[in-house]
Amino acid sequence: MNTAYIEFDGKLCVAACAVKEKGIVEQWRWDEWVKNAKKFGFKTRPGGNGRPSLIELNAIPQQHRERIIETLGNPAKEFNALEEFFTMDAAARAFYDKFRHTNGKSLEPFQISKYTINASVLNALAALRTNRETMTKRLGNPRRDLTAGLAADCADFNNVLKLKHNGLQHNLPKNARKLNDKLNRYIREGYNCLIDGRANNTNAQVVTREMIQLWNDIFAGQRKKPTHFEVSAKYNAFLSGKIEIVNGETGELHNPKAECYKKISESSVYNYLSDWDNRIVTHLKRAGDRQKYMGKYIPHASMEQPAYSGSIISVDDRQPPYKWGEGAGNRMWFYMAQDLGSQAFTAWVHGDTKDGIIIEFYRQLVRNYTAWGLNMPNEIECESSLNSSFAQTFLSAGAMFQAVHIIPNMARSKRIERTFGELRNNHERQYEEFMARPHAKAEHLQSKPGEIKYLPKDAIVERELKMIEDWNNQLHPNQQLHPGMSRWDVLMDKQHPDLKPTNWHGILPHLGYCTKSSMALGRIMLQGKQRVIGFESQVALGDTLLNVMSEIEGEEVQVFWLDDNEGKVLKAHVHNMEGRFICELLDELPFHRAKLEQTDRCRENERLTAAYRATVEGYAHRMGKAINQTIIIENEQPKSKRFSIAGIERRTVEEPVDAEIIETIEHKETTVKTTSKSLYDRF
Repeated sequence: MNTAYIEFDGKLCVAACAVKEKGIVEQWRWDEWVKNAKKFGFKTRPGGNGRPSLIELNAIPQQHRERIIETLGNPAKEFNALEEFFTMDAAARAFYDKFRHTNGKSLEPFQISKYTINASVLNALAALRTNRETMTKRLGNPRRDLTAGLAADCADFNNVLKLKHNGLQHNLPKNARKLNDKLNRYIREGYNCLIDGRANNTNAQVVTREMIQLWNDIFAGQRKKPTHFEVSAKYNAFLSGKIEIVNGETGELHNPKAECYKKISESSVYNYLSDWDNRIVTHLKRAGDRQKYMGKYIPHASMEQPAYSGSIISVDDRQPPYKWGEGAGNRMWFYMAQDLGSQAFTAWVHGDTKDGIIIEFYRQLVRNYTAWGLNMPNEIECESSLNSSFAQTFLSAGAMFQAVHIIPNMARSKRIERTFGELRNNHERQYEEFMARPHAKAEHLQSKPGEIKYLPKDAIVERELKMIEDWNNQLHPNQQLHPGMSRWDVLMDKQHPDLKPTNWHGILPHLGYCTKSSMALGRIMLQGKQRVIGFESQVALGDTLLNVMSEIEGEEVQVFWLDDNEGKVLKAHVHNMEGRFICELLDELPFHRAKLEQTDRCRENERLTAAYRATVEGYAHRMGKAINQTIIIENEQPKSKRFSIAGIERRTVEEPVDAEIIETIEHKETTVKTTSKSLYDRF
């Protein structure tokens, strides 16, 4: 990061040491700038104790300011130093997904997201500190205090996260000493230290996604390109009700009273909008040919193919070049996944339209890998249109995959696109129903004159599945690396040894089916079967079972589950109604009643069933012994009656006379008199 520019008290400032080194200004002129800046209310800061003297960039006269920007660089194009070292920590996400408190409760979803981003930023901060310590030693100043600079970079990095990581924000300390203590403790203790004392942190971020979206709409959604001052003025006028803002595409009228819209300073709007290159934004908005735009601005890379299967998969949709009927759009849709190390196809689904196909595709991907006994791939590359909405759920790093690369409408960036071209030109083109592209560059790929021949839907699906089967069984193209092995052989036999186990916590809440049920006698009903609970595929017994029962026995719960290719339950997780993970749901433990017909599996299930039952009964007996017999005596309370009916005879009892206790312990009887006559006296 260019240390000539420093943000101080919300304003962009320039350091004295930077401009003096470049010979831009002498000391007397700097002192004059500072004096005038104070006079007109601009920000300044004196130097000393290792910190540079600062003056707000806008306080410097224009001719000198232009020279500073020309010499030191445009601050709007500068990057935060942490960007070079920052990556989302997939291991942290997996750790917090599986973390459980001492009372058996897991973390809330928003806490998992917050702790993951904090851990990722601390990783980058540790790497940056090491880098700067090395540089200061080389420069002969090993004792230089780096904490203040690191704290400033860490605080400023929230602007980068806001723009490039879907509005995520860390909440690490801004104080240099506290941040340094937090970093040292994190290095010593790891992920666990970020959870201490933070379980109930529900603070909301200052800048919301809706605010960012509205700023972008004002900035780039009009014919006139406004400045950041105009954007801030329009936004403030919107909040005060002076103007109304309507979404031109949906017709929606934005509500200024909504909680997502908050008052914000002009400098905050500036800090956000100034990070974008205006020319590129304008060109992106006005470009009529996206491929030409990408060719002009977006660089491409040359990458080697993976040597192991499971390292990365590439997914995308395609339409086989056959029509099933007359009219436009009468073609089938397929969504497919290709393992790039083996080049084998690992998942495929099809439908008449794209609607709903993407969710079923990812479900099928999980079913296939689990059925084949494989861990989920480490990384995925996919297109943006169908996948971007899942970027914060199962397609976030560490959830379903350790790394996720969502590519916005760039055909050349996904490896599977090249494979689709091979299928089209080398396999599907041989059939007479093949529908060529009329504007293909190569003449032999252009359509011929004549009427189009149609193919029934079932025949299209059968032909495509047969082509996938043949493709997977062909020899791998790199026979030097995989001699004698087919694509499928490489997929099954050369999985990368460092693949992570499937993280069901990051998959089932988003891809699984949701069924409401309840626990009764330690069991939960799913698909018409009573099932037992457990953790890590092991039946829960002892205190583990009792902790779960004390929380959800007799309570309504949500069961997120996924079926296998035969319709049976593949995996099931139990969550409370607020969405917090409670336990796994396992199959019932059946065994033969007749001892003679029991197998080893039956005997093991019988043992587990007995232990499961004994856990509940033992707890009831232990707690029952601690209950004491209790006698409850009710004292008669005097009652006042304001309403009475004349002529009703009432019986009253006189207060008994206190009995005198005789030494012989004889008791004196008390006489009871009644105010009403007996039947004998009355007749």
